Amino acid sequence: MRRALRTLSASLSVGYIFFYFSELLFWARPRPDDNLLNWIETWLAYSAMAFLFLAVVRHFHVRSLPALFLSGAFFGWLAEGVIVQTTYESLPLSISFTGLAWHALITAALGWYGLQSALRRGLRASLLASAGLGLFFGFWGVCWIYEEPGTVVPPLTFGLYALISSGLLALSLALAAPIFRQPFQPSRWSVGIMAGLFLLYFAGVSVPAAPIAALILPLLMLLLYLGLRRNRQRETGGDVLEVLAQPIPPRHLPALLLIPAVAALFYGLYWLSGLRLPTHWAVYFVVTPAGFGLLGWSLWKVLKGKSIPITQQEE
Repeated sequence: MRRALRTLSASLSVGYIFFYFSELLFWARPRPDDNLLNWIETWLAYSAMAFLFLAVVRHFHVRSLPALFLSGAFFGWLAEGVIVQTTYESLPLSISFTGLAWHALITAALGWYGLQSALRRGLRASLLASAGLGLFFGFWGVCWIYEEPGTVVPPLTFGLYALISSGLLALSLALAAPIFRQPFQPSRWSVGIMAGLFLLYFAGVSVPAAPIAALILPLLMLLLYLGLRRNRQRETGGDVLEVLAQPIPPRHLPALLLIPAVAALFYGLYWLSGLRLPTHWAVYFVVTPAGFGLLGWSLWKVLKGKSIPITQQEE
């Protein structure tokens, strides 16, 4: 029972971090059809995906950046290739955006791991990471003023949205380290049941909605499996979850207030300027090829290269 509760707690905490970076930051404002129940349901869906992501990290001994990106790709294609079918909408670019370019790169690598790493390294790193994230939040968020002017929110609403969502992110980050002090060890039957549910959803919903998914997603997942299996064969140490079990100094957490502060400041100034620019295209043109490039680099490193643990890479 205790192990089950720890597994649930870990999945919920990481699930919110994924929900924040993949949904709340992406949409960057409360939309007309948003409500508390809808947000809770989405958080739980991301928690289910986080559970399988963490199981992959543990099983395949993920402790290097290439292996972490491949694990993030698994999560990204689970979200965009199973839950929704955007992976198949604009092939081949949709293979990267948003599964690789957003979920794997921004959510898993930079958001989930990168931000926690910065919070542990020192106050200066915490401030820089939070300010950078806030700037990205604002830069991306103003794109909706151009893209969907009918759902635009004023600066005060945007600021409250960023403050509340980022406050819950800080809470999730603060709780994550104590949770992971005990090893994440889900039972085989729980992993099998959850994977089976996603497989049933894929067969019953995803494939009928996008028949090409029956060909593309298995090939993409096979590619990840081959890379991660090779990683497991080569790695004999721990995994990145052990790094994230280290406590975050409490004095570093207030730095996260820079996220909503910088985001709201950028949004407010942009609002006053009267500009209407497609800022999202600037992000798209950078992260979409980056997603493909990082996938190729990650596969090459785990299949041919020498493993370098994340802790050594940081040094």
